Amino acid sequence: MEVIVYNSSEVNGTYNVTDQGGQDYSDYPYVGELKQVPEWEVILKSLLFAVIIYFSLVGNFLIIVVVLRNRSMRTTTNYYIVNLAVADLLVTVCCMWVSLVDDVSEGWVLGAFFCKINTFTQG
Repeated sequence: MEVIVYNSSEVNGTYNVTDQGGQDYSDYPYVGELKQVPEWEVILKSLLFAVIIYFSLVGNFLIIVVVLRNRSMRTTTNYYIVNLAVADLLVTVCCMWVSLVDDVSEGWVLGAFFCKINTFTQG
């Protein structure tokens, strides 16, 4: 069951969670709770995501710098490659860490703002 949270407010330590149609999911036991995953798995996933994010940021930034600094590399094809590098940087900054948090938690723990904007940024 996938719950898309549109209204989540904490009252007296409990969450009032509803979807767009007004369906109440407050009694749903997994909204916003951490999964029971082993600590080694969380550490391993975090390290792998950190390595991927680091190489993505550095590699794509270097592509942009090389093409923009060298006048001879300013061709239509290289501008297309720079455009792809910028898109990859945006995916790295906007989506990778959200995927990690979502992978090690059950439900949505990033709040109402990210719940509303996450799909937009990933698209």
